[in-house]
Amino acid sequence: MLRMIKALFSFLFAAAAVKAGITPSPAGDMAALLTFKEELTSRGTALLSWNQSTSFCTWEGVSCGRRHPERVTEIELTSGGLVGPISPSLGNLSFLRSLNLSLNALHGGIPSSVAGLHRLRYLNLSYSFIGGEIPIALRNCSELRMINLHGNQFTGQHSITGVIPASLANASSLTMLSFLENLIEGTIPEGLGHFAQLWFIQLSGNYLSGSIPTSLYNLSSLLYISVAGNQLHGGLSADIGRKLSNLQVIYLGGNQFTGEIPASITNCSGLNRLDVSFNSFSGRLPRDMGRLSELTLFSIGENQFEAQNSDDWDFFTSLTNCSALQHVSIELNDNLRGSLPPAVANFSEQLQVLIVGGNALSGSIPAGIGNLIGLQKLVLHENYFTGSIPEGIGHLLQLQVLFLDDNNLSGQMPRSLGNLTQLYLLNASYNALHGPIPATLGRLQSLTTLWLSDNFLDGVIPKELFNLSFLLDTIDLRYNLLTGSLPLEVGNLRNMRNLLASGNRLQGQIPNTLGDCHVLEYLALDDNLFQGSIPSTLANIAGLTGLNLTKNNLSGEIPRTLSSISGLQELYLAHNNLSGAIPEFLQNLSSLFAVDLSFNHLEGAVPTKGVFQNISRFSIVGNDGLCGGIQELHLPSCPMHSSERKHSKSTPLLITVPTLCFFFLLLLSVLIYRRKKKQEESPTSSSPLDMHYPIISYFELSKSTAGFDASNLIGKGRYGSVYKATLDRDGKIVAVKVFDLQQFGCSRSFLTECETLSRICHRNLVKIITCCSSVDSNGNDFKAIVFDFMPNKSLNRWLHPQLERNGEHQQISYISLKQRLNIAIDVAEALYYLHSCCKPPVVHCDLKPSNILLDEDMVAHVSDFGLAKILPEAISKSLADSTSSIGLRGSIGYAPPGEIYS
Repeated sequence: MLRMIKALFSFLFAAAAVKAGITPSPAGDMAALLTFKEELTSRGTALLSWNQSTSFCTWEGVSCGRRHPERVTEIELTSGGLVGPISPSLGNLSFLRSLNLSLNALHGGIPSSVAGLHRLRYLNLSYSFIGGEIPIALRNCSELRMINLHGNQFTGQHSITGVIPASLANASSLTMLSFLENLIEGTIPEGLGHFAQLWFIQLSGNYLSGSIPTSLYNLSSLLYISVAGNQLHGGLSADIGRKLSNLQVIYLGGNQFTGEIPASITNCSGLNRLDVSFNSFSGRLPRDMGRLSELTLFSIGENQFEAQNSDDWDFFTSLTNCSALQHVSIELNDNLRGSLPPAVANFSEQLQVLIVGGNALSGSIPAGIGNLIGLQKLVLHENYFTGSIPEGIGHLLQLQVLFLDDNNLSGQMPRSLGNLTQLYLLNASYNALHGPIPATLGRLQSLTTLWLSDNFLDGVIPKELFNLSFLLDTIDLRYNLLTGSLPLEVGNLRNMRNLLASGNRLQGQIPNTLGDCHVLEYLALDDNLFQGSIPSTLANIAGLTGLNLTKNNLSGEIPRTLSSISGLQELYLAHNNLSGAIPEFLQNLSSLFAVDLSFNHLEGAVPTKGVFQNISRFSIVGNDGLCGGIQELHLPSCPMHSSERKHSKSTPLLITVPTLCFFFLLLLSVLIYRRKKKQEESPTSSSPLDMHYPIISYFELSKSTAGFDASNLIGKGRYGSVYKATLDRDGKIVAVKVFDLQQFGCSRSFLTECETLSRICHRNLVKIITCCSSVDSNGNDFKAIVFDFMPNKSLNRWLHPQLERNGEHQQISYISLKQRLNIAIDVAEALYYLHSCCKPPVVHCDLKPSNILLDEDMVAHVSDFGLAKILPEAISKSLADSTSSIGLRGSIGYAPPGEIYS
């Protein structure tokens, strides 16, 4: 109470002194600081020196003036471990010029008394969990030169909110303005253009809409402007380069800007960083971009820029004049066509990143690309490049990432790739490469991931490849022409999580040394020529979550040591020569949800517990010696064991009436079994998936979508298309997801999504109505899933409205802040259910705005479980406790460059 009276007295005295025109006493400054301290708790040592035994001018973080040596002019407590509100008492520090409380755990709003400090020049409250709206009273800080309130969104509803006050324009001395990463809405005030001394504007990561105010083009002093990651639209002024000729940094990425990049931008001779990625800019780029000789970053990806011939590519060629250039990114522009100019070989040796993936480039990769000796990341994927991989790539000794996948490259892989000892990601999948895998790849001791699938590579797998024992995480050699055996050295890869070699011509036995790969999660050796038995050492792989050995020539029994693989989720052993009984331990593995043992020589009783309780989760067709199991199998009953037959030694062996009845029943069971087997093998047999949901045919779905007419197309993704449909049976409007079975991995995505959705039920998850696994009118396989229709489509369409097919913008309103928060809560509840309430837990693996659907009440529903992962609880817990990183799956959206966070 005494402290409160003292503080109140100090406050009243200071107020009276100001009113009377006299200078408040130094005691008022000390009282204000002590009150500020009293309302905080400190997790550090920053405030330990704040006591009355010493002068407050010597306290940590406190500075006093020269002309007024007992008046506080600066408070610097960044990263001080402060927790609590900002006390209004700081408003009594009338001589305060600089206040920095960044990187603390403050809460509440900015007191209007603090915003009224008329001598304040520097205000930094960034990353401090500040909430509420931006105080209008900041307009009274006429000396204010820098405002930094960015990064206050980590507590969600406690973020800086509201709009940028137009009255802020009264702070005429402002030189720096930063509201990075908050929840600010509305437009950029026209009044910001009145700050004649403003040189720094940072507004990225908010929800600003509208266009760039014309008044900002009058700020000739402007050096830095960043508005990335908002909802701004419109074009850039044709005069931007003449009016803002001093610009050094432009970040416009992740908005909805349209139009061309004005040619006048090349007048900004000091421009250092230019990022306009993830917008809807179009047209041809200024051909003399090379005039920007100071440029270090050039990023134009995910737009609609055009280049059809060599003249259109002059902009790229001219960039070779930029001797400081470090990062060039032109990916995901579908209208960038033709050949990559040979001039790429003349780029600066300072170049570290070159990304040209996802365009429509053709021709060969320029041989001179090996001149870029400073390159660390080279991305050329998803184009139409032909020819061979240049031998010169082996000169890029600093290279860490190399993506060549999804092209038409041919020829052999150059041995010089073994020189890239810094390389940790190499992807050359989906090409037409042939010849052997270079043994020199065994030198890449930093390699974590090697993707070489879907080529024509032949020869043996070099044993040197398995010398990469420390870091290698994934080897994907699927669908090549590889021969020989799987080297014994595979056991050296003790940290490998994924080994995929399906669809080759590998033979011999599966090496026992695989058991040394203790963290292996997915093993796919199907569609080869392996022989012998399944090695019992697989029981050592405690983390195995997928095992696919289908279509080989394996023989012998299923080893009981598989029971040690506690995390096993999927077991595929079909099309082998396995014999013996189905091990009973399989029914005791609680994590196991899919088993395929079909077309072997198994015999004996089929288990009836665990995974064998649900006919849609296992397949045993093609094993003539099986009996028993659940009723839906219609297998013959298993005969009694000899120990159960209590024949007397003196009883003669007679063919009695009960014996005849037994053989009659056995014969009848065999006939029923064979008839059922023929039905199962018939092309018209229904999928086991149909037993989960109401049956629906291809023809009913075709009719309900007008023959899958484009007018009913809702959206399109990697694995297929979604149509709006009206079912005849009840008039219900639904969404039909039709899978493109020509796409690799699509069938597995269908099964994964069906399996996952059959396990879950929550108001914020999309509801599956039925599914169809049949044939179309041409006799081709057809798979589709029917969902509840979501009239408000995806969250992505509300956040980033795209151009419709007719070229006009969708007529769609932006969602309010309240709706955004409700959607975030809906998604959080769905994820909590999947991770914590499902048994076993489900990981979505592809969460993004386009996979969040909105119903008529704007309630969010998480959809698209094609990449979902169902984890046993033990693995879920171990992942939660682990500090190791887990690789990302699915799509990656716009991420602003790291520079804007500095």
